[in-house]
Amino acid sequence: MAVVPPVRAGDPAPRLLVVLGAGGRLGQVLLPRLTGTSDLTVGIGRTRPVHTPPGAHWHVLDVTDRQEADLAARSLVDVSRACEEVVVVDLLLDRSTVTAMRRTIRAAAGFTCLLGERLSGSGRRLSLVAASSTAVLAPRFLQTPYGTAKRRQLRRYASSGLPGAVLLLPRLTATANGTRETGLTWTFDQAADQLAEAVRRRHGTDRTFTVHVPEEATALVRQPTRKALGDIGEALRWGTRRLITQRESPYVHRQASHALLALAPTVLRRRIDHHGAPTNLVRGLARSSGVHVRRMTPR
Repeated sequence: MAVVPPVRAGDPAPRLLVVLGAGGRLGQVLLPRLTGTSDLTVGIGRTRPVHTPPGAHWHVLDVTDRQEADLAARSLVDVSRACEEVVVVDLLLDRSTVTAMRRTIRAAAGFTCLLGERLSGSGRRLSLVAASSTAVLAPRFLQTPYGTAKRRQLRRYASSGLPGAVLLLPRLTATANGTRETGLTWTFDQAADQLAEAVRRRHGTDRTFTVHVPEEATALVRQPTRKALGDIGEALRWGTRRLITQRESPYVHRQASHALLALAPTVLRRRIDHHGAPTNLVRGLARSSGVHVRRMTPR
C-alpha cells in the first residue's frame, strides 16, 4: 500500500483518492486526471494493468472477498492518517454475467461504507464519487438487472450519510461521432472530465448527496425501421432468451429492454426512454430516492 509523503509546513493536507475498478476503460482514462497534485491516488482492481500513469499507486484487491476487503480498509485507514479527506471513486463493474455484475455492485457499496465507518471512528471523513448510467432512470417494466442493482446501490449511498455524488452517464464511445443514432452519447474523455471535476470539489462538512444527470436529449434514439409484426417478434425473441435460455447475459437483458422500448409510440417513448434522460424520469428518481439532482453538460 502507498505511503503519504511528508507535508511541509503551510501546505494543505493531501487527500487520499481511492479508485475502485481503476483497471477498467473509464478508470484508465480517469487516473491521469487525478495525479500531478499533492493528493495521493490509489487504483484498486483484481489485477494490475500493464500501464499505470506516473504518480498513481496500485493495490490488487477483490472487494467481493470480505476478508480481503476488511484488510484493505484497515490499510487505507492507516495510509490516510496524514490526509485531510478520503475520496472513494466507485467505477467497479463486472459485466461477465448478471450474478457477477450484481455481486460487484453490492461489494463496491459495502466496501465504501465499511471504509467510511472506519474513517469516522478515526476522526476523518470520506466523500464519494460514483459512476452509473442513465439505465437507473428506466421505468420498472424496462429495467435491466444492471439498472435495478445500480438503483439499489444509489439508494444505499444516499442513505449512508456520506457526502458526494453519483454521475449517471450516457452511452460512452471512444471518439465523438456527431450522430444521434444512440441518443445521448459522450466520449470516455468527457465522462472522465466530469468525474475528475466531481472529485476535485472539496465537500468539507457538507453532507449533501447529489445525482448528476446529463442534459435532456433533443432527439430520440433512432430505431431500425421494421413492421409492427417484426417489432413484436423481436421483443418476443429477446424476451424468451432473457427469461429462459440466457438469463445470465447482461447483453440479452439490455436487448430485451430495447426491443420493448421499440414497441412504444414516439410520444410515449419521449417519456420512458432513459437514454434521453427525460425530465419526468429524473424527477421520479429524485422523489423515490430522496436525492438532489443537477444536470451536467460535457465539454
